[in-house]
Amino acid sequence: MAIVDMKADAPVGAIAPYFGQDLDVARADGWLPCDGAILAREAWADLFAAIGTAFGTTSDVDFCLPDLRGLFARSPDAGAGRDKDVATRTASGPNGTGGSGDNVGSLQLDATASPTGGGFKLSGRFDFGGNKTHDGCSDSTRIKSADASMVALGGGDAESRPVNFNGLFIIKARPNISTDRKRGQLPLGSGLALPYDQDSKADGIDLALKGLLDDYWRYCNGQTFVSADGSSFYPLYKVVETIHGGKLNDAGAVSHFAVPDLRGLFIRGVAGDRQGNGSDPDRDKRMTPRPDLALQGNEGNRPGSYQDWATAMPRGDKSFKASINSYPFSSTKGYQAGVANASSFGSGSTTFGSSGGDTETRPETFLVHWYCRFQSSPSGSKPGDEIPLGAILLAGTIEELSCWQPCQGQTLLINEYAPLFKIIGTAFGGDGKTSFCLPDLRGRILRGAGAADIVYPRPRGAPDGKAGATQTNSTGAPRAGFALTLANWPGDSRSDIIDYGTGTRLMKLDGDKTLDVAGGDQESRPVNLYIQHLIKVRAA
Repeated sequence: MAIVDMKADAPVGAIAPYFGQDLDVARADGWLPCDGAILAREAWADLFAAIGTAFGTTSDVDFCLPDLRGLFARSPDAGAGRDKDVATRTASGPNGTGGSGDNVGSLQLDATASPTGGGFKLSGRFDFGGNKTHDGCSDSTRIKSADASMVALGGGDAESRPVNFNGLFIIKARPNISTDRKRGQLPLGSGLALPYDQDSKADGIDLALKGLLDDYWRYCNGQTFVSADGSSFYPLYKVVETIHGGKLNDAGAVSHFAVPDLRGLFIRGVAGDRQGNGSDPDRDKRMTPRPDLALQGNEGNRPGSYQDWATAMPRGDKSFKASINSYPFSSTKGYQAGVANASSFGSGSTTFGSSGGDTETRPETFLVHWYCRFQSSPSGSKPGDEIPLGAILLAGTIEELSCWQPCQGQTLLINEYAPLFKIIGTAFGGDGKTSFCLPDLRGRILRGAGAADIVYPRPRGAPDGKAGATQTNSTGAPRAGFALTLANWPGDSRSDIIDYGTGTRLMKLDGDKTLDVAGGDQESRPVNLYIQHLIKVRAA
């Protein structure tokens, strides 16, 4: 019989970021890379029972792993209304198989909304005046100066995305077994998220939680540890090496290694050899994460590399446009109509750059603290003892579990979940007397908290707030700016666009004017895959 529920430990189908680059460690512990591989249902009965065909299938005897290469993980909207395009989400598996719409496994391309802080603007000589007709002629309007047309902007980056860290995602493929203490447990180098600050808990709980974290986990804030054989952190060093940065001793050998610094960052799957949707068009431009250290870490399309946010043009007919009076210039029939063709006024083209934008481009966001596992469980411990209450894991399963629940803001009774209430209290709602609420991640993407005071080593955008805070989506100006290019524009000239030679002015460019840019998708977001977000609600 297939087994999914592992009680206090991560269920089969759980998904975790992996901060190393040697996947053999994860495979040995029963975890597989989230690379869309096709598996036989009979050979992987437990995993198939957990995720089914949510991520696709090619026949009635196989199923697909989730493919998170190049993608961000987003929690299903589940009716929250935060994912405005949920109805257009498509299946991510081969030949259009797998979940679609508001279901685990559905894929969504990036999008770009107008900035929330007032939209983009264009400034330049757009103010038309004059338009005086020739005296004595009933049909003497030589240029259509009253009409306005919507002209599309160009430019923009290759995609819309938030500032991010390149990581591998792994999925739990085998259940725990008593004969192998490590199999099924979160492997060294994997991560979990806490939606609260562990140093601000209720009396007594903070010390117990701190002890648990100290025993198994290290905060992902870029701190460095001794890498020498025999040190407490040597097993982790063997997994992550210096892909996140490190230090050298006087002899030029590695003396320290860094854990990833995820403060302010979103996690994106390493694109690998994936092509098409989610392939990360800027993968080769990714930067090292730690230019402040002697060993700066990985760059390019490898685990640990850093990528700044970017803003692309909206999709299809939602592209950004500006309303331009009298453009394109055209003449009308009538007296000297041939002379009154303003399209011949200029030569070449004139480009106007856009202004405005929010402080960064990001999706609907939920802030968490990321932790990396550095220590294995001691002999005699129970599976899952090392995972704190309130910890968040991703998952490809929607099965009902005994110690885990989806993060959908639901209300729990204090007398049934007292230990969890002592940790998170009413941070996410509830009356604090009989009830409290779980965090609501529906339609949101996880982001590292705690980066407000960071001045190194790479920009972190605007991660306002502590763990548990939320942010709405926003749109920053692209690095490759949006611009409006107009052919045959008069430029800076104030002369008449048309002058009959008799001094009769038909249309004139009087001066400067600021135009609003219209258009945009319903939200700004990166390319993403719906993955369930689970929170640990019971210790056993």
